[in-house]
Amino acid sequence: MTRILLTSGLLPACAMYKADGGKDEANSPMGERMILQTALGQFVLRPEQAHDEPFLYVLFRHDALADLAQSQADPATQDALTRMQFRARHASYHARHPDGDFAIIEQDGAAIGRIVIDDRPEAAHIVDFALLPPYRARGVGSAVLGAVLPRLGQGMRPVRCMVLSTNEASLRMCRRLGFVETGAADPFVLLAWPPDTQLGAPHGAGHGAPPG
Repeated sequence: MTRILLTSGLLPACAMYKADGGKDEANSPMGERMILQTALGQFVLRPEQAHDEPFLYVLFRHDALADLAQSQADPATQDALTRMQFRARHASYHARHPDGDFAIIEQDGAAIGRIVIDDRPEAAHIVDFALLPPYRARGVGSAVLGAVLPRLGQGMRPVRCMVLSTNEASLRMCRRLGFVETGAADPFVLLAWPPDTQLGAPHGAGHGAPPG
């Protein structure tokens, strides 16, 4: 697992369907093109392809540059460092999660984010979940993740992820979705979503979950 990049927002009612409109019963939640019907509109998850690399770099670059903003490096050096970090993380993800589901999130035909799931027998792990800045803090993250969680929890398995301890918006959203804290691995908070969780209901109030 690694950090999960989430947005804040309330969870709308949503469900996952095949592209042909029928309910999907496949074992892999990201194994094919999926349509998410939500209160915020329709989102599509499709398998990541080689031609998506430029988009993935743009998605990565925004947060990487924010991390480098405090450095004294000039723009050219920052760009070189960002590209090196992107290539390293891209290779690491695929090496550590060879059977993972890597999916691009689309809305109205445009790529707006990415989600990576490592679906294992004992638990499903959210490896990465990121949205372009214009789609953050608008409830999009809640809508997409809320559609995926019930499928990942099939068979009464927990769903696990890690969130940076300083990412308060993501932690609040996870708690609203029903994630509970299970430990820490500095600088990350370890979280788990029990499969019997009622989506949208407050859960884990002892960890500071907001009402509603």
